[in-house]
Amino acid sequence: MRPCELQYGYKESECSFHWLHFVYNEAFNELDGDYIAIPEYGRLEDVERMTHVIAELYKVWQRYEDRHYASFAMTSVLIELSHQAKSKEQPEAEFDVAGKVAYSASEILCRRIKQYISWNCKVTMKLSDMAAYMGYSEKYLSTVFKKETGSTIRQYLDEQLIEKAKTIILNSRKTIAETAYELGFSDPQNFSRMFKKISGTTPTEFRERFLTLYE
Repeated sequence: MRPCELQYGYKESECSFHWLHFVYNEAFNELDGDYIAIPEYGRLEDVERMTHVIAELYKVWQRYEDRHYASFAMTSVLIELSHQAKSKEQPEAEFDVAGKVAYSASEILCRRIKQYISWNCKVTMKLSDMAAYMGYSEKYLSTVFKKETGSTIRQYLDEQLIEKAKTIILNSRKTIAETAYELGFSDPQNFSRMFKKISGTTPTEFRERFLTLYE
């Protein structure tokens, strides 16, 4: 399950979930040596064995609360997962929770692009960083997104920036300039121009209109 992706179901089931949270440091990118590759998709060959290894991790932390010991146990979990999840290829299609509607590979990719933008919603976001993160070329991402949505990635990002700005404006006491800086703008005037272009009103007018309606 990808981070920040809303999970839901359509009926009760007997399955259970183990949530493993990681603290990420960009310095990890500079590490040399061995690493454990975890495929995005796969099927566990021995679920009971996997559950046992995770249970050991829980016991280690509950009993000792020792990070070194927990890291050792976590490594065992990752190695077990890596060996069991044999399928390393992304499927050509996905199905919704009811198992009725198929999603094409391009639709899945567009969903990942939107999620990435949601995580990195700032005007300074670079398409090159997104492409590197997803393992595709910038041109391919742009072509697929345009074909599926009718909009460019930049246009979609700008629209999401303004939606995020509206939330900040209506739910905080931050100034328009502070809101602009939070969204990565170096010049509040550029932010105001984009806001008016997309929403049809300036940030100040938007806030005043809301306050008038509220009063």
